Amino acid sequence: LSEVRFAILEANGEISVFKKSEFPSEAPSKSNSASKTISPVTNTRTSQLKEQGQDKQEIFPFPLVVSGKINKRNLKILNLTEDWLLKEIRKAGYQSEKDIYYANYENGKLFIVETCDI
Repeated sequence: LSEVRFAILEANGEISVFKKSEFPSEAPSKSNSASKTISPVTNTRTSQLKEQGQDKQEIFPFPLVVSGKINKRNLKILNLTEDWLLKEIRKAGYQSEKDIYYANYENGKLFIVETCDI
């Protein structure tokens, strides 16, 4: 984990891993299968990003809603409020976060995937 800059759980179940520049990349192996469970929340500290001269909002998407639940930790990292998020959700035509399967914030924009019944 100390070599990982960030990882993304893709829609198809695969995990994309981006290593820190000081570590060489390796070819993907079958041992890095999609069956591994990872947390969608990053543990990279804001201060580390600022030291590297990078804006945390431009590095990778921050999940703000997962399975209808608001991720307050990521809101805090981004200096956003729950009120702001709920207002944006309503502006997009949803009543509450319960209507959202997944929402992330990337490059100043909110991306929403709605919950659907099967």
